[in-house]
Amino acid sequence: MSVIGGPQVKTRFFQIASVAVFLLSASAQNSTTPPANASMSMIPTNGAELVPSGQNYSGNIEPIPWSTRPEVYDHTGNAVRHGRARLNMIRVHYYTAGSGPPLLLVHGTPKTNYYWYKLVPLLSQHYTIVAPDLRGFGYTDKPGAEMGYDSRTNAKDLADLMTMLGHSTFYVHGEDRGAEFAYVLAAEYRDRVLALSFGEMLLSGYGLDNASQFTESNVMLQYEQRGVWTWHIPFFYMIDVATMLITGHEEEFWTYFMEAECYNPISLSRQAIAEWTGLAKGPGGLRGILETYRAGLVNGQINHELVPNKLAMPVMTIGSPEFFGSLVKPEMEMAANNVTQSYIFEECGHSLALEAESQKLQLKLDETSDICKEPFGLKGSKDHPLGIYRTHDETLPSSLNTSDVVIKIHAVSLNYREIAMLIGTYPIELQDKGVPCSDAAAEVVATGSAVSRFNVGDRVCPITGIGSVTGEEVSDGVSLAIGSNCPGVLREYAVFDEQHLVKMPEHMSWEEGSTLPCAGLTAWNSLGGLHSVPEGAYALLQGTGGVSMFSLILCLSAGIRPIITSSSDDKLSAIKKLSPEIQGLNYKTVSDQGAEIQRLTKGRGVHFVVNNTGPKSLMDDISFLCERGGTISMVGFLDGFEADWAPGDIMRLMYKAAKLKGIAVGSRREFEDMNRYLEEKKVQFSPLLVDERFAFADAKGAYDRLESGKFYGKIIIKM
Repeated sequence: MSVIGGPQVKTRFFQIASVAVFLLSASAQNSTTPPANASMSMIPTNGAELVPSGQNYSGNIEPIPWSTRPEVYDHTGNAVRHGRARLNMIRVHYYTAGSGPPLLLVHGTPKTNYYWYKLVPLLSQHYTIVAPDLRGFGYTDKPGAEMGYDSRTNAKDLADLMTMLGHSTFYVHGEDRGAEFAYVLAAEYRDRVLALSFGEMLLSGYGLDNASQFTESNVMLQYEQRGVWTWHIPFFYMIDVATMLITGHEEEFWTYFMEAECYNPISLSRQAIAEWTGLAKGPGGLRGILETYRAGLVNGQINHELVPNKLAMPVMTIGSPEFFGSLVKPEMEMAANNVTQSYIFEECGHSLALEAESQKLQLKLDETSDICKEPFGLKGSKDHPLGIYRTHDETLPSSLNTSDVVIKIHAVSLNYREIAMLIGTYPIELQDKGVPCSDAAAEVVATGSAVSRFNVGDRVCPITGIGSVTGEEVSDGVSLAIGSNCPGVLREYAVFDEQHLVKMPEHMSWEEGSTLPCAGLTAWNSLGGLHSVPEGAYALLQGTGGVSMFSLILCLSAGIRPIITSSSDDKLSAIKKLSPEIQGLNYKTVSDQGAEIQRLTKGRGVHFVVNNTGPKSLMDDISFLCERGGTISMVGFLDGFEADWAPGDIMRLMYKAAKLKGIAVGSRREFEDMNRYLEEKKVQFSPLLVDERFAFADAKGAYDRLESGKFYGKIIIKM
């Protein structure tokens, strides 16, 4: 897509924002709207003790243990709050986020509450979000068929959950099967639902069933954008046959199923598909999905009871021309007297919350961060010549060059170079009022007409050295590095030439991916790209910053035994818990480091030294090397650029046939080599991420934490 600006952009932004706009307007019209955490009287449900929203999880609401599932974040960059509620003889997993009037989000099939991960940051600044996994889905229990999967049972689950969380009245938005459940919830609990947003669904017994029949008219529906042939409904009703055919092929089947519903199939991230197909493979996962469909005939009977008594609350409808489209509005006009707003999302498929967001291209840099020549005091009362400030809004160009790629940045990680820039020790001239930071993970949201390396939806990282594709380019003497002498990544959107981006390893989270461009690639090249690693090799890693910690993880993946240094025994103890192969050296308390290294390496010396401190320690580094063939990689300058050794001392390298390498991050080719290795070995950098996440608006706090030095690993700013 070559055009970013203009009416299409504004329309797409309005569309994705319409849920919030509709519900906010309904809130303004409804004088009975309670405060965000207004609580009902404590009425037990099924004998369970109730806990109002805002209190610690206890009794019937349990915190969910840490897991590897993908996370959802609110508008501040903080993770949502997870819990489990016991109700109606099952445990319901849900999460909450934000503040304001309560808004219930109800997902469809075969998805989970992770489906809302793009929408939650847009809504949490206005609402207290409640997003459950429906019975039979995600981390909610998957009872037998006799427990019921019909819309009335699901509506009771939802109503009881909102009661438990202290919300006597609330707004509700549902999509797909979740929209039908949201309708029944509104019809059964009319005194509690303030407004209904009904997306991409027809009601059972009122059109959904007819669309599933094998007729020429139904088959042609989608091609003529009059609806869709819902062939899967009778197939899923034959639960034994469906189970036999899908079992063992869950990933292939559900991936096809979800992508076929899309206008832009790439809008479904690999991470989301892996989450949903993985859960479908788990105990009861397939049964829960199929029983939900099998309840369709019962749902039709329920709807025939409810529809004649039309809803009175405000109702909004949303359709997509790739699926139900224009059929959605008349469906609700049949069931409600007050359909106040209706939308068709053009260039969008069935998964509204994913496709509308990823394609909307409202590319305004709402809160771009900037480096300005004004005083700014970081913690520690230092008088820095530079500071980090939020700047004015910026608008991206209205058209793209043919090779341009527009990215939406999801996470940024900090390096020591960011502090060096502020205190005036960074050796490259800085761009005046430039955007800082070099390391980010992002999603492709638009491409120029000639782009061939990327598609919309791809997960990417920028390369730090602009123009360094092969590493063999001849420049005019000026090297461009993002975040220093050309714009960096501490912003929400950016435009890069496709030659300056690489694809992220698919198994990594946004946070992990954001650490790769500078720290990760520097560590990779410091270890020689892990080519020709001697058997039983040792590596000495100076300090516990990003490059050293990345080097440590890479060493462990390649069978190199790492020795890491620090002045903090607490840090060393924490790091050594990552693997029994890790050895620590406290350079403050160990007087003879050479003797200690000889002891730790059983007299061999180290094969790699990753020097983060600069030239001052170089002679010691040479003495630590193995007898022949070791490598010292110079990657940092924490101790400055001065040294007290004589120029002739450098000849000690020759005596050991050693190499001294200067590492200036690396090229795109080396970045891609590293990513292939990380993919093959499934290397995880999650142990290196500092627990605390900083929101974009709190970038200064992230810088403060970086300067404090009271951490190991990487600091992440969640966009």
